[in-house]
Amino acid sequence: MQNDRNYMENRGESFSRFFLLARFKKKGYLRFLSQAEVQKTLIRTLRLARFPLVYSQGFHPRPRISFGRAVKTGVVDLAMYALLELSEPVSDPINRFNSAAPKGLELSEYWWGIKDYLKKIEGYNYRILLENSLIKKWKGLPPEIFVEHKKHYTVIEYSRKANEQDMIFETVELLTGQRYPRGMFIALRVSSFPELGGK
Repeated sequence: MQNDRNYMENRGESFSRFFLLARFKKKGYLRFLSQAEVQKTLIRTLRLARFPLVYSQGFHPRPRISFGRAVKTGVVDLAMYALLELSEPVSDPINRFNSAAPKGLELSEYWWGIKDYLKKIEGYNYRILLENSLIKKWKGLPPEIFVEHKKHYTVIEYSRKANEQDMIFETVELLTGQRYPRGMFIALRVSSFPELGGK
């Protein structure tokens, strides 16, 4: 089927394409993979789940997938977006993907026909969970950072524009004196803005 489509495309013939914007979650040990490794894992899962991916032309065809901005290695990503180009629509993409996905990788939401959202993302929201015993000082935090103290840990939340660095590990180093402290420390990219509505 894919060879037939490539042949048609090389001849300049048109065919239907279906765009699926997907929001994935990268959690657990997968957060320690590089972005390139995460993308390879995601594409391999799409193939295992038999998503009808459209491929590029040439001697080394690649699936036509556009990814949103990456997070730093070690950060949990709850807002990992990818735009998939498919040769035909699929039913129940969430169960289809998640049944083949490794632990820590999950398709959480999807939208059909939205092709330009990745370009419209203005920024992202971040959260840091930091064990109280790790925090050495509070001075120097920007005023726009929200801080909530819990019994055993502190929640730190802030937003950054899409063209700005996330500053997660810089913030942790400012508070603890270490960029990668030992103890309870979780960094997350929570969401993007503006947010999308329903499917």
